[in-house]
Amino acid sequence: MKIEIIGKKSYIIGEKIENVINKKVNKLDKYFSDDTVLKVLLKKEGVNSCLELSIDGLNMRAQVVGENMYDLIDIAVPKLERQIRKHKTRLEKKLKTSAFEPAVEEVQEIPFSTSVVKEKVFNLKPMRTDEAVYMLDMLGHEFYVFLQEENNEIQVLYRRIDGDYGLIKPVIKK
Repeated sequence: MKIEIIGKKSYIIGEKIENVINKKVNKLDKYFSDDTVLKVLLKKEGVNSCLELSIDGLNMRAQVVGENMYDLIDIAVPKLERQIRKHKTRLEKKLKTSAFEPAVEEVQEIPFSTSVVKEKVFNLKPMRTDEAVYMLDMLGHEFYVFLQEENNEIQVLYRRIDGDYGLIKPVIKK
């Protein structure tokens, strides 16, 4: 597994923090092949620090905010490992064993834009609505875009304020 450590918002990455990150994150190595990329994003947000671990192509991410970056590492790594184990177990039960292969995701920064600051391109895999609900819960996001298995239409699943789910089915007017 390749580890990319990125400092944002003028966060300076020291040798000590880099060694600690490599040591702690290497225990996730057993779940992935050598070409899998794990990104570690370190940044300052006011008086707090933010640490984000994300696995390219798998839509898995753990983000924690706190005062001490070393404590954040100890919180984020087990959090991401729980997601990986949970995801792998469910996929092995429900889907084919090849479903745990990383999806191709391409992120492109758009320069000189005042409103769109990031553009994501990713492959949509056909799935049922109940699988999309699982993915939304696993990722902890507020919405999830997916390709409906039955009719090959792009749909958006979102979490409502009351805790239920909503489904947006776009219709193209001609």
